[in-house]
Amino acid sequence: MIRFDEWLPVSAEHLWSILGTVDRVDWVPGVTACELDGSVRRLHLPGAGAIAEEIKVRDEAQFRLVYQCIESPNLWIFTRLESKSSRIPMIVAD
Repeated sequence: MIRFDEWLPVSAEHLWSILGTVDRVDWVPGVTACELDGSVRRLHLPGAGAIAEEIKVRDEAQFRLVYQCIESPNLWIFTRLESKSSRIPMIVAD
């Protein structure tokens, strides 16, 4: 698992008003549109295709959002460069 931990100078309520609105994507770089169909959202990225994510958990009281990528045109290949570094190119399928 890869974990990102970031401290932001905004309240949890403010952040949830953005991230908790699952069809709001104006904050996601490269995404131009989002379609929501039940628990599945499709993000459109010009030149890269579409990504489908399944919303697994949306808990407003706990400010918790869990989702899983279920369709992606991208292929990730990890290459070990040295003992403490790696290369991660992104390959976009046609």
